[in-house]
Amino acid sequence: MHTTLFPTTAVGILPTRQPTQIATATATINGQGSVVNVTVTNGGTGYAQAPLVTFGFDSLRGSFGAQGYATISNGAVTGIVITNPGVNYQTAPTVNLNFAPVRNTWPEDSTY
Repeated sequence: MHTTLFPTTAVGILPTRQPTQIATATATINGQGSVVNVTVTNGGTGYAQAPLVTFGFDSLRGSFGAQGYATISNGAVTGIVITNPGVNYQTAPTVNLNFAPVRNTWPEDSTY
């Protein structure tokens, strides 16, 4: 029997199934170049857990830092909560809704 040496919250919960339709969302920025709103344009279907939310960036213009998380209900993404609005966005960044990385939790996993 193997014993997990790391708490499961450190590596995330493995998804039980993939969504049947991927959710999409768009961001809105203000005059200072920060993300002020994210609108879910399609909630998708079949989510067993909330997807990871990442925002695009433009390294040439120095824009970065927006962060947030998704909320789900009945298998669909219902909203995006902005936890860090980021800085220096010249245009609204893309919003990416991705699966949590599926990683082995055993100590021999080389991804640690």
